[in-house]
Amino acid sequence: MHLPPLRLHQGFQTYTSGDVRIDPSAAIAPGTILQAEGDYHIEIAAGVCIGAGAILHAVEGSIKIETGVALGAGVLIVGAVTIGANACVGSLTTVWNQNVSSGQVIPPGSLLAPLGREVPELERSPIPASVVEPEPKITRNIIEKVSVAVSEIQEIVTTRPEPVNSTSLNNSSDTSNVGDRKPKVYGQDKLNQMLESLFPHRNALKQTLPSQDYQEPPTSDTLGS
Repeated sequence: MHLPPLRLHQGFQTYTSGDVRIDPSAAIAPGTILQAEGDYHIEIAAGVCIGAGAILHAVEGSIKIETGVALGAGVLIVGAVTIGANACVGSLTTVWNQNVSSGQVIPPGSLLAPLGREVPELERSPIPASVVEPEPKITRNIIEKVSVAVSEIQEIVTTRPEPVNSTSLNNSSDTSNVGDRKPKVYGQDKLNQMLESLFPHRNALKQTLPSQDYQEPPTSDTLGS
C-alpha cells in the first residue's frame, strides 16, 4: 500500500499537555503531540523512539510506552493503550484502545482496534398489537352474492334432467323433416353451366318462343338413355 510521506516544517517542536512522563533517554522527533486528558497520563519509558508527527492522546485511559519501543512517523495512539517492551509500530499506524504485546512488529499503515464496542441495550418499546380493520360493507355484500351464486350453481349441477329416449327423438325429427326436404343432386349446377355453354341457343329459344311448345335439347340423362 502506498503511504504518503509526512511533510513537516523544520521549526516544529514537541507539544505536551496534561500529565506526560518522559524518560530522559527517550528520543522524540519534532512535531510530536503528547496529550493526556483529565486524570489520565502518558508514560514513556527509557530507550523509546518516537518518529516525527506521532500523536499520543490519552482519553478514557492512560497510555504506557515500555522500554525500547519504536513508534514510526505519523503513528496515532488514542485511548487506553499499552505498548509492550521492544515492540515496533510502523509509520502511519493507528492504535485505538488496543494493547500491543512485547516484541510485536506492526506493519506500516495498520489499524489496531477492538472488534466491537459494547453498546447499551436500548429500552425496547412494546410492539403494538395489530389493529384489525373492519371489513367494508361493499366487500361483505360481494362475498354474500358470490356465495349465493355458488350455491345456486351447485344445485343446478346436482339436479339432473329426466332421460329422454334418443331413438324416439330421432324418429320424430326424421318424419317431420322428410316432406320438407328436397333431394339434392351434387354437381347439378356445374352440369347446367356446361350445358348452357354447349347449347347457347337454348335460352334464346325460350325467350323468343314463350307461347310455343319448346322442346329442350337433350340433357345428359336423355343422352345416356
